Amino acid sequence: MINAIKDKRARRHQTNKLPTGKNGGIELILLQEVDKLGKIGDLVEVKRGYAVNFLIPSGAAAVATEKARQLAEARKAEQKAAHDKKVAAAQDTVKKLAANPLTLTATTDDNGNLYGSIYKKEVAKALQDKGIEVSPEQVGLEGPIKVTGFYSVPIRLFEGIEGKIDITVDRA
Repeated sequence: MINAIKDKRARRHQTNKLPTGKNGGIELILLQEVDKLGKIGDLVEVKRGYAVNFLIPSGAAAVATEKARQLAEARKAEQKAAHDKKVAAAQDTVKKLAANPLTLTATTDDNGNLYGSIYKKEVAKALQDKGIEVSPEQVGLEGPIKVTGFYSVPIRLFEGIEGKIDITVDRA
């Protein structure tokens, strides 16, 4: 019990040594993006309790030292490289979509109405069969396809990068 009290006093003493900012808060460098606070590498000033009880223990921020700044810059560079890789993959997928139109077949009545419907899931599966990795959530089909014909369907890939796939639905 006595050791617990000593440990608590020691931790309180350590938090008093944290660097304070212009407004009396604690200066931290964000190591992760925090909602309503900032992005990786930002120098922020927060209240002592928020810093000591949440940001520092969760690893979302570190005390504003030169080493922490270097760590934040390294994480920012890693995140930018990963982002650029995803953008390049999305742009490559847009090119594949333009070069590979889909032809789907379904059973229909004499008027061309499908007995079933073609949903996002079927479009995504057909694209995956062609080697184009797309999830059903990315397919911008406004409703199920119920009639034979030609459709141009948007595919939302990544942060505003969008492609179109041309789908022709024929009778089986």
